[in-house]
Amino acid sequence: MQNIAGLNGGKLIGFSEFTLTIDPQAGTRSSSETSFLQESLSSSTLQVYHESIAQKIIFSEEKTATGVKVVTAGTEYTLSAIKEVILAPGVVFMATSTLPRSCGWEKLPQSLRSGLSNSTLTTLRKFPSDWPEIEILPLAATTATVTDTDNYFSVSIAVLTTTSRGNITINSTNTMDNPLVSPNWLLTTTDQELAIQGFKRAREIANATGIIVGPETSPGPQVQTDAQILEFIKESLAPIHHAVAT
Repeated sequence: MQNIAGLNGGKLIGFSEFTLTIDPQAGTRSSSETSFLQESLSSSTLQVYHESIAQKIIFSEEKTATGVKVVTAGTEYTLSAIKEVILAPGVVFMATSTLPRSCGWEKLPQSLRSGLSNSTLTTLRKFPSDWPEIEILPLAATTATVTDTDNYFSVSIAVLTTTSRGNITINSTNTMDNPLVSPNWLLTTTDQELAIQGFKRAREIANATGIIVGPETSPGPQVQTDAQILEFIKESLAPIHHAVAT
């Protein structure tokens, strides 16, 4: 895999370090709150309403947003807009309002690509030619049972050409109620096949490091067939906190 100069230069296939928002002196993560909000609070008339929930956008007869109905500590009131109302609740909660680590990106190697069906290969050809198909993440995290005294090496794989589509719908008209989230992970054959071959790629990488001592802990060498691998993936998969939506 080619070493690329950062992951922000527009070239996707290769490996490099992440750009992280870590304060090098304190070792703490810098957030929008610490980097921008605190400065704005001291240099502007910006006002923050703590522990408040927006329940409804108020519209005029001309269908222009004029304010927001808000609840704070059980008290309901309306904030009026002078210029505009900006709605930014994030991917998951949008539905309630509207209805140094390193990683690598690559195309699935040819040795594993042969394990994909013709229909999956046809689907993958619809993506741009420079679009990676899997992400390799050597993360210090696992869903397996481990001990506090042993050392472990783990490799996670993320599928980057997902074709399964989930949905988020409202649970009620009350914005305090969590929405109904259906991720629909691995719904398509394409995603299942890529996940299986990605798992095999993780095994290749782990064995190629030269630092593996002892048998595989999770899922273990007894898991070999595609059906066994897919079942393990279904039981252990997890998101990596990068939700996207339309």
